[in-house]
Amino acid sequence: MSKYRFKLKSLLILVAVVSVVFALLSALPRIGRAIYYAERNSVEAALAKVDSIENIQLNAFHDDILEEVVNASFSIRDRPNSNLSVHNLECFSDGLRLGRIGNFQLWRTGLMELAGRTKTSFIQSGIDLPHLQELLGKRIESVDDLVEHYDEILELVESFPTKAGEATYTYNGTSYSYLMQPIPSGTNTTGR
Repeated sequence: MSKYRFKLKSLLILVAVVSVVFALLSALPRIGRAIYYAERNSVEAALAKVDSIENIQLNAFHDDILEEVVNASFSIRDRPNSNLSVHNLECFSDGLRLGRIGNFQLWRTGLMELAGRTKTSFIQSGIDLPHLQELLGKRIESVDDLVEHYDEILELVESFPTKAGEATYTYNGTSYSYLMQPIPSGTNTTGR
């Protein structure tokens, strides 16, 4: 009789171990998806807290083992023809860059130092919010601020040149040119 108890006890332990292993293995895809989409989930949660926007669309690409969100496009609630697109979403609280407003794509060109000695030219999509704040003379630090000052920002952007070198702005000792590129009517401005 004790011989069978030992086997029964071993069998119960084996069943318990197999159950735990099966539970862990079945959870792996969910854990993997949560890790892969972590940035998307974070950005979606942050944008969902902004009551003044709607029609949110995220653009992303596969980067190694994770999805990387490139930008978010949205409109102002109750203003369906308004368009905004922001970059640098991984720095949601600090470091956003305005990429599009209305029917204008924004660019920044300039010279930057590499390794403290070589100057090289660059072109970059969008305008960092601290630069925009200084150009506009208004507090522009968040998506809410972009919404609040939408018309003023749009008016400023409409004054930007369409070719590099036509207007220069200095920020932290580096000279930049800000450009706007009109987006043709009927073009999908969400980036999709």
